[in-house]
Amino acid sequence: MKIILNIVTLVFTVLASHFSFSQCPSPSELMKPDRKAGWSESSQSKAGALMSGQEYTYTFIAQRGMEYKVNTLAGVDVISSENVDFKLYYTEVEKTMIDGEWVYDRVDKVVFDSKTNKEEKEEITFSSSKTRKLTMKLSLTSFEKENVVQCVAICVETRRMPDIGLK
Repeated sequence: MKIILNIVTLVFTVLASHFSFSQCPSPSELMKPDRKAGWSESSQSKAGALMSGQEYTYTFIAQRGMEYKVNTLAGVDVISSENVDFKLYYTEVEKTMIDGEWVYDRVDKVVFDSKTNKEEKEEITFSSSKTRKLTMKLSLTSFEKENVVQCVAICVETRRMPDIGLK
C-alpha cells in the first residue's frame, strides 16, 4: 500500500509542477500581428519560463525574401519588453590569407543587441539577403525578487518582401 501511495504522490507532484510552469501565455495571446500590413505570426515563436540570471539560447531560420519582426517579452504579472536583454546574430565563416595560407574563422555577425540599442528595444525588423540560421541569446535584467520564475515570450512575425524591379 505504501508503494502505491508513493507512486500516486510522485505522479501528482510531476503533474502539478508541469501545470505550474506551463501557465505562461503563448506569444499569440500576447501580441496580435498587423494583418493589414501583411504580417503573420511565425510558427518559430516560443514561450516558456525563465529565472533571473539564466540565459536562454534560441535559434531560428530566416528565409530569403521574407521580412521579420521580433519582439521579446517577459514578466510575472505584467509581461513587457522592459526587463529583457537579447542579442540576435548569425555565424559566418571568413577566409583570410595569413603567411601564404588560407585560414578559416567562424565570426559572429550581430544583427541587433538590445544593450547597445536601448531606444529600439520594443521590436526589431529586418530581412536577410539569403537563408540563414539566426541565434538569439536572451537574459532577464534586474528584478525585484531573486529566483523568481518569469514568463518569457519570443514573438516572431513574418511577411513577404514586395517585389521591386522590372520583370
